[in-house]
Amino acid sequence: MRLHNVSIKKLEKELVDLMKTVDQMFTRADAEADMKSIELSEIDLSVAINAEGSFSLVGLGAKVADTRTVLLRFKRKC
Repeated sequence: MRLHNVSIKKLEKELVDLMKTVDQMFTRADAEADMKSIELSEIDLSVAINAEGSFSLVGLGAKVADTRTVLLRFKRKC
């Protein structure tokens, strides 16, 4: 494992962008699914962070080299 110097500002921006995308994605899916008797209460996503500090959902363009994976758990607001 190699260490990479990535600024906190870069990581913050990337995480904010990812969180906005996840929120939009699940808001639309929730509205379109129009579930009557159940609801999605939590979402676990595996997210890759590359050497440049970019985030991506695992399986959606995450490159293997110089990438680390973290689990983000989102819980619905009540």
